Formats: sequence, structure tokens, C-alpha cells
Amino acid sequence: MKIIITIEIEIPPWLEGFYMGPFYQRRWKLMKKPLEKNEADKLMAKYRQEYKEWRNNKKKEGFFVIYNSFFTNELLKTISGNSLKLYIYLGIHSKNNTGESWHSLERIAEYFEKDMRTIGRWIKELEDINLIKRVQKGLRIPNTFLIGYNKKEKEEDIHLQQEELPF
Repeated sequence: MKIIITIEIEIPPWLEGFYMGPFYQRRWKLMKKPLEKNEADKLMAKYRQEYKEWRNNKKKEGFFVIYNSFFTNELLKTISGNSLKLYIYLGIHSKNNTGESWHSLERIAEYFEKDMRTIGRWIKELEDINLIKRVQKGLRIPNTFLIGYNKKEKEEDIHLQQEELPF
């Protein structure tokens, strides 16, 4: 016994004349009707103005910049999403002139609602791709430094990291 089911799909008039493979024929409802040129121009001008006003209001707040070289150096392609969130968090909480912050693992874990081992893995990833360095002085909370993404690690920094602690 063979059962044949036929489904008819009504294609909207604005899509007539376009080739639509089976994938698009099933999903035409997800597509939006293109705007007329003058409607699109008005909407784009509105979005530009709203963003400009939002940006002008934000000038009073602190900020953290991610430069284009983050993209061109392919860091954006290689960094995990969670480590990127942590990097932005550290950037927002760091001093603008030194890139230094003092947030403990506990405080960061509390903010992200994750355990400290997870935050430790994110920090390790950021250290491995040379976006941050952590330095602990005595028993205090380690200082976290943002590292410029074009900067090569200096030879003296490598030797300092390899030295054993005196105790």
C-alpha cells in the first residue's frame, strides 16, 4: 500500500518569480517582506539617530573599548564566548590608564553565577592567548592586567614568570 501526501504552499506575491529551493519553500514565512527604498531610508535614518542619541548619553559613563585589531588578529575567532564575557567584565572594571583590576575569583564567580574553577579556566584561556596577566604580591588578591593585543611578550616578562618563589 502506498500513501501519497501532497502539500500545497501558497507563495506570497512578493516572492513570485524567485527560485526557491525546498529549504526556502518550507521557510518562506520566516522571511520579511523587503521595504520600499524610501521606507528603508527613513527606518535607517531613525536607527542612526537613536544610536547617536544613545551614544551621546553614554559619554558620561565609563566604557571599555575593543579595537578593530581584536578582529584582524583573529582573537575574536579563537576566544570562547565565556572567556570573552570575562574579558569584557575585566575591561569594564579595570583602571583606564593601567588596565589593572583587583577582582577576586570569588567576586567574579558570584557575578557570573559560576563556580571558581570555571572562572579559573576562563582566566587561563585569557592568559594563554595573552589578553591578561595576573600578578600576586604576597597573600593579597592577584592584580589582573589587560595586555594590549598587538604587544609581543617581552623576554624579561618570560624570565620573571619562570623564576621560582623564594619560599
